[in-house]
Amino acid sequence: MLIKRLGNSFAIRIEPGEKVVEALAEFARQENVGFAYFWAIGGMSTVKFLYVDLNKNFRTNFELNEQCEVLSLIGNITRDDKNEPFIHAHIVLGKSDGSVIGGHLVEGSVYPMLEIFLKSFPSERINRKLDAETKAMFWDI
Repeated sequence: MLIKRLGNSFAIRIEPGEKVVEALAEFARQENVGFAYFWAIGGMSTVKFLYVDLNKNFRTNFELNEQCEVLSLIGNITRDDKNEPFIHAHIVLGKSDGSVIGGHLVEGSVYPMLEIFLKSFPSERINRKLDAETKAMFWDI
């Protein structure tokens, strides 16, 4: 991971083979990020998604194992109830046949690179707490 500070923002390049959620969590620990948002473009070779239907209390993971273009990756960084970075991201990928797939990003292996623009709010912190009804982690605001 390569990082360039731009005031309260960062240009981050994730290198081939690195895992994007893992890299963002490590970045958040190093920079003591309490709240940030980001967007990115690039490529991935393996992506794990989560699909959630809260009305049916249904959650399932699925995986895509092929080279894809990251058409859009957006998300935020907050802190969980143990004060660890919580990466919440959604992704849209373009496949080689022209089709598109997307969802909640669990993890993804970068190839050939991923360019992230991240805006941090150094003096701010947003934590997450478990919502009893949905069993999801929501902003505690």
